Amino acid sequence: MAVGDTPDWPGIAEGLNFPSEAAMWKSLYSQFTFKQLSRRFGVSGPCIAAAMRRAGVSSNRGGLPKGTRRIKMTLREARELQKEGVVHAARRLGIPYPTLYAQVRTIIRAAWKRRQERAQGSQRDGQPQ
Repeated sequence: MAVGDTPDWPGIAEGLNFPSEAAMWKSLYSQFTFKQLSRRFGVSGPCIAAAMRRAGVSSNRGGLPKGTRRIKMTLREARELQKEGVVHAARRLGIPYPTLYAQVRTIIRAAWKRRQERAQGSQRDGQPQ
């Protein structure tokens, strides 16, 4: 394929036994990253992203790494897990360490940010902290 040529994505999808190009992208993107797909098809990551957009398939994973799942927990639970040690807690719960660490960090940072915003709001209103 020459530089600038776009692969025949509908033909590729058909050759891989997918009912449509969109079905192909949904399936492949649930299993592989852009980098892996670009290597597999011999094109750039942006080429993969553009093809997915044209097929109407979202490439937004909500800012989470591939394979990461959200874990619902309260601030209190996040602090308890942090005290216990996130690596130890992840092993105990059977959850990948990066998943648990990211969630605990996100919850604690959000709480800290809310606290800072409240403190700044109180200072602007002339109220003591």
